[in-house]
Amino acid sequence: MNKPTLQQIKDAYQRKGYTYFNGSIPYNLNLWGIRKQFGEIDHFDDLLGVSYSDENGQEIILIHKATVDPGKFYLLNRLGNPKGTFILAPGQYISCWQTGLHGKSKYSALVQRPGYKDFKGWRDDILNGQIDRKLDGNGQFFRDVQGLNMHRSNTSFAAFVGEYSA
Repeated sequence: MNKPTLQQIKDAYQRKGYTYFNGSIPYNLNLWGIRKQFGEIDHFDDLLGVSYSDENGQEIILIHKATVDPGKFYLLNRLGNPKGTFILAPGQYISCWQTGLHGKSKYSALVQRPGYKDFKGWRDDILNGQIDRKLDGNGQFFRDVQGLNMHRSNTSFAAFVGEYSA
């Protein structure tokens, strides 16, 4: 997947009707993910990025390979929510993160802000190792996710997503 330019990101925000935080407030972050349309299960084949303006008005963009999908481990095993693994739906989620501690080793990450209930997504309870996007019983997105965090995989480079993304 090719890395987008800053202008391409701004254009995408405008096309989708999203709010793009410009340089009026330094370090007001635009955090975004680009999911590969036909990605492979358990691969880091998506992009996560941040764009912002620094205190001098200089626009910065940082982009990294990542995943916005759950790892195969969670698509094969029923863990956590009995309704299945949560899969975040595309959208803009403003003020959803705060800095905090993630995982058993409690390292610094962006964690779901307490009380934030605006994430929407599908659930997968099929346990077949594939991403199966199911809506709730009323045909609506699930909005019951807790502990949805943006975090690293480990301190070195992981080859597969595995248990790093639920």
